[in-house]
Amino acid sequence: MNSASYPRPRATRGRASRSCSARESSARVGLGCALALVTSLLLGCGSGEGAIRADASGKPGASGSASGPPALVADARRLAPRPLSVTVPANGTLLANESVEIAPELSRRIVKIAASDGASVKKGELLFKLDDADLHAELRALEVRRKLLLDQLARQSKLHEGGLASEQELVRARSELELVEAQRAQVGVTLTRTSIRAPFDGRLGLRNVSVGAMVTPQTPLITLEDSSSLKLDLTLPERHAHHVREGGELEFRPAQGGPLRKAKVVAIEPRVDSASRSLRVRALVENADGALRAGSFVTVDFPMESREGALLVPSVAVVPSIGGHQVWIERDGKAQLVDVVLGVRTDTEVELLRGVEAGTLVLTTNLLRLRAGAPVKLGKVEEAGASGQAASAAPAAAPLAPTAAPGPGPEGAAAPRGEGAR
Repeated sequence: MNSASYPRPRATRGRASRSCSARESSARVGLGCALALVTSLLLGCGSGEGAIRADASGKPGASGSASGPPALVADARRLAPRPLSVTVPANGTLLANESVEIAPELSRRIVKIAASDGASVKKGELLFKLDDADLHAELRALEVRRKLLLDQLARQSKLHEGGLASEQELVRARSELELVEAQRAQVGVTLTRTSIRAPFDGRLGLRNVSVGAMVTPQTPLITLEDSSSLKLDLTLPERHAHHVREGGELEFRPAQGGPLRKAKVVAIEPRVDSASRSLRVRALVENADGALRAGSFVTVDFPMESREGALLVPSVAVVPSIGGHQVWIERDGKAQLVDVVLGVRTDTEVELLRGVEAGTLVLTTNLLRLRAGAPVKLGKVEEAGASGQAASAAPAAAPLAPTAAPGPGPEGAAAPRGEGAR
């Protein structure tokens, strides 16, 4: 009986606890609703007083819809004519003014080397000596035979004068002497070829043979180059051939870096390469300081034309579209999108051929937020051409990559069409 009486008190206490918790939750919900009601009443009163004050003063309310959208701040460039130099980028190679790979004319053994690696030599200076002992022996034998034939010719002449020798014997003696003299001259030429000398002033390369080596005419001994002046060979597209003139100047920069250098056009290939449709041009570069090396790669700016009065804008100011290109301009405090025709371009600027004129304010910032007819306030205004420096540009403006498509104006007008540069 005692064990059955214990569960009843526990159940009674649980029901009492749950009843107490429900009453506390109801009280908290009621307090929250009361606070929310009081807050909404206070806010309603404040907004009503603000509206009454605004109506009493005659000024617009907080929305500001009566004054229209605020003006957008944008930087601009005022167009001004500038000199423009049109150039064509090209790649070129520097070649030595004179260059030769020295090889022997005879198949003989080297007995002496006078050439030093990398040395400067003068024209006619001895570089290599080949074995010539047999040639000297042959030359001595021919010299002895020549003296003998001279004596024989003298005797035949005296006999012929006395009528004791025929004309035929005299002619034979003279012919034998002439033959020996010819053989002697031939050996002398061969003997000269055993001495290999520098054909012009220049600097030697690295020799490929040593004393005692057996060489042939196919054996390269050493290279010799004259780099006091260098040839600059480059190719230009066929469409620019009419701009190339002998005597014209160009600028180039070596691949290893350094300042721009000048070269003078000295020769033009008379025909266009039918495979690449390019024209080969050769210019001459002075290299008295030896700073340039033959075989180096260079980048060339070949001048095409120069003109005055070019109107240039930053490349970022040009907006591409389906019909061409446009720029945003400021006119009477409003933004307008106008068609333009592009000319040549520099690294950072583009020439405008048509669509704008000198003095026009071209907007250069906030382009994504501009709309046709929207009010605009000028920020920083750049005066183009103030520095007076000439711009250098490539010949043809390639289409710009799309950056932002202009949105429709307030009136919903279609985007203007423009003609792009080809």
